[in-house]
Amino acid sequence: MKRSEFLKHLNQNNCSLYREGGKHSVYINNTNYKRITVPRHNE
Repeated sequence: MKRSEFLKHLNQNNCSLYREGGKHSVYINNTNYKRITVPRHNE
């Protein structure tokens, strides 16, 4: 799955950007406050 497709899925399922790391982004689910780490790598 491409990063852009996965980010759309996260946004549709009540997740928002929590913070940016060096090589990854961290999203948080606003319902249960679980964190999801999404790498920023070339596909």
